[in-house]
Amino acid sequence: MQAIAAWLVARPLNSIAVLAATLLLPFRTMTSGATLVLLILHSGAQKVAIYALAAAGFVVGLGYITGLAVAELTATVAAIWLPIGLLAMLMRKTRSLTLTVQLSVVLAFAALLVINVGLEDPGVVGNNWLDQMIAYFNEVGNHGQANILADNRAELAPLVTLFIVLGVWLVYVMVLLFGYALFRSLPGQSAIYGRFCDLSLGRVLALTAAVVLSLTLVSNAVLLQQLAIMCIAVFSVQGLALMHWLQVERGLPMLVTIVVYLLLMPLAAILGPLLAMTGYADVWLDLRSRLAQRKPDKR
Repeated sequence: MQAIAAWLVARPLNSIAVLAATLLLPFRTMTSGATLVLLILHSGAQKVAIYALAAAGFVVGLGYITGLAVAELTATVAAIWLPIGLLAMLMRKTRSLTLTVQLSVVLAFAALLVINVGLEDPGVVGNNWLDQMIAYFNEVGNHGQANILADNRAELAPLVTLFIVLGVWLVYVMVLLFGYALFRSLPGQSAIYGRFCDLSLGRVLALTAAVVLSLTLVSNAVLLQQLAIMCIAVFSVQGLALMHWLQVERGLPMLVTIVVYLLLMPLAAILGPLLAMTGYADVWLDLRSRLAQRKPDKR
């Protein structure tokens, strides 16, 4: 990874070429977004803006020549680079990974509130999206998944807006972390913006989560349910950060970390809340500081 990152920042032409190429490859959100993060953290936003314009111009021009959907390409560029670029610029400005993630959480909550307030009935949007997904699964022959969505439509439709916001937030945070990992791999670089394993979402967000989760006990409002799930997902990220801290500082076997990530998707309903409770406890009890004061077991 170090060799790739070093080559990317070695020359402007390398940066432009990779930014353009990753937009045309699979997993472009992760690859192109992480490349943008690396370049902004290394070279600054002004210089990288020129690289990005050159890369985008090449891709759009190629689209005109080859008959690709130029409008779709332009929308893709904007959807990937604008939010990721803003997060990277914020991180470079604040010099803090933790503060950047905290602000991204606030923006995600704000987006969820705006969407629910702005839409007269979020369930209508959810039903339309479910119709498209059911049709897609039937088209590709995955009738079982289509039937599951159809059978659980009433429960899923009000939560679709949540899944969209949460999914987008998780992807952007993962891209930011991946790009930061590339930056840290450069020769002579260190964790100048902080380490993911030291991430703390802070007591203000923890108190907000406590209020939201308490309100769900007395109200079945859809918005409260969405916010509660969002809180669990957000603090599960801090739970993952604590797990990485145990690996780095206390020798937790890497195999444990790998297994948790492999099981996170199929067992999200179980592991998510467990990680969230661990992360939440870490905010209030400062578990990492307490563990750091204890001498590691040398057996």
